[in-house]
Amino acid sequence: MDEMDALRALHVKDGVKARRAFGRMLNRLEGDRIHRFAFVRDAAVLGIYDALHHVVTAYREGDGVEPNRSKAFEWINKAVNDGFDNFLFELACCYRDR
Repeated sequence: MDEMDALRALHVKDGVKARRAFGRMLNRLEGDRIHRFAFVRDAAVLGIYDALHHVVTAYREGDGVEPNRSKAFEWINKAVNDGFDNFLFELACCYRDR
């Protein structure tokens, strides 16, 4: 079972343990920005809050990926649609800055 399979299984059973596992894996990938972004994006697809935050930041700042405001906006929308109200302010800022 690879890291994503383990994270997927944990996310279904226990969101808190999944967040911890996500943090540990993120620390292991600290020096590899490209692989780190790929892992974070995959975890964000699962709907892990911390991962969604990292993906939005990566697209805004170009951390492991080319900066892309449109992609950041898409991921903010996904986060809001997934029920993460914390992203509503960021969504409002995106509309303001368009």
